[in-house]
Amino acid sequence: MAVESSSGYDELINALIDPSFIDSINLGLVLQDVDGHIVECNAAATEILGLSYDEILGRTSRDIDWGAVREDGTDFPGAEHPAMLALDTGEPVRNVVMGVDAPRALRRWIVIDAFPVRRAGEIIGVMTSFNDQTAQITSERLLRLLAGVNQLVIDASSEEQFYADLVPLLARGHDAVGISLVLEDGRVFVAGRELPDAVLCAGALDGVLGPAATALQRREALVDNDLGGAEPVRWRRDLLDIGAGAIMTLPVNLGGVRGALCAVSERARVFTDATVNGFDAVMREIEFGVEHVRSLHRLQSALHGTLDALSGMTESRDPYTVGHQSRVGALSERIARRLGLGEELVHLIGLAAEVHDVGKIGVPVEILTRPGRLAPVEMDIVREHVRIGHQILRRAQLPWPIAEVALQHHERLDGSGYPEHLVGELIILPARIVAVADVVEAVTQSRPYRPGLGVERALQIVEQGAGLLFDPHVVAACRDEFAAGFGFE
Repeated sequence: MAVESSSGYDELINALIDPSFIDSINLGLVLQDVDGHIVECNAAATEILGLSYDEILGRTSRDIDWGAVREDGTDFPGAEHPAMLALDTGEPVRNVVMGVDAPRALRRWIVIDAFPVRRAGEIIGVMTSFNDQTAQITSERLLRLLAGVNQLVIDASSEEQFYADLVPLLARGHDAVGISLVLEDGRVFVAGRELPDAVLCAGALDGVLGPAATALQRREALVDNDLGGAEPVRWRRDLLDIGAGAIMTLPVNLGGVRGALCAVSERARVFTDATVNGFDAVMREIEFGVEHVRSLHRLQSALHGTLDALSGMTESRDPYTVGHQSRVGALSERIARRLGLGEELVHLIGLAAEVHDVGKIGVPVEILTRPGRLAPVEMDIVREHVRIGHQILRRAQLPWPIAEVALQHHERLDGSGYPEHLVGELIILPARIVAVADVVEAVTQSRPYRPGLGVERALQIVEQGAGLLFDPHVVAACRDEFAAGFGFE
């Protein structure tokens, strides 16, 4: 009998009565009746799904033992199977990605299309076609994972933070009950459920090496895709107790420190050769990433050391300002954070504030320490410290805005500042922040020509200049910080 198809599959559906034809097609084909029961399938379908013809026939997509999962590893409800949706809506459903965990086969990823089958205008069933895309989807997931790792390398503030962010990234989308990175120096990083000690132990328990110990000592990968079907040693029993079905362990060497990556899935037979090889490739990339993070840390340490030395050189020439730059730095960071700036910029503003007066190296010490009022020509010499500081820091090729803050921290909104008489937002925000912190700190501390006036008087001065000399948002944030308990050490 001729059958109508909304998808143009008429000839194919009519040909389903000929097994030799449908079995010659590499595409998996399944025909279900209006109730969702499978009435026919081809050889490719049985091979891709890892089930026999008899195991498939008569079943529906709602059968829970299909073991279907989404790309993120969560269960794929049978009611949301493309075939069921096509029957329910009467519309084709295309390009749905699904992982299939058959009882005797490793996981396969398939891409499914489902088309309602009609006769005389009424839906009488659904035709589902699918192909095995395991290699392609595994590769795509690997590329996404590598991209995520590279972003972590770029964003990492420290090696410890890199590992702490890395382990959850590795666990994402892999059905992980838990994933742990165990390093021989004693550090352990965990995502998801914490794995049993017998799994993570670096030595033998009950005379048996656990997965981490195997990777550390033998330097070889371990894959156990059916924890319930092997010898029930302690570590396997402990994993079964937390609902695990499979485990993959890889040896790693991160910056000269050996370790093991242990990934545990709640499902059996999920760690294919492609998955293991993909994770191994990712770990090799991570090894390079760790070296990059360490290099950045060394550069950061060198930067801090250089800036500390410059700050110390400046303050050694004027005993009355010892600690001034570090106190301005502390307040500037707090103001910047209260303004909602990103942590990296907050940190750089603090660094800039700690060397904002470095140009005073070029001012004669007798002028810096003179207790009385300076003559106009002497004031001009003092004001040159902003240009001198900018030149020193710019030549050192330090990150923005360190050199710019040294140049602009005496600029004022109305143009009355120096050296360029910049107006309003022509003054960069970091410099506007340091300007307020600089004045507040200076007023609170004693100088050769006057005693310290205290925090409240300092805040009154910047508030009186808010909107005219100083950024009003910065002034408000400064007031809020002191109200919240900030104080100069």
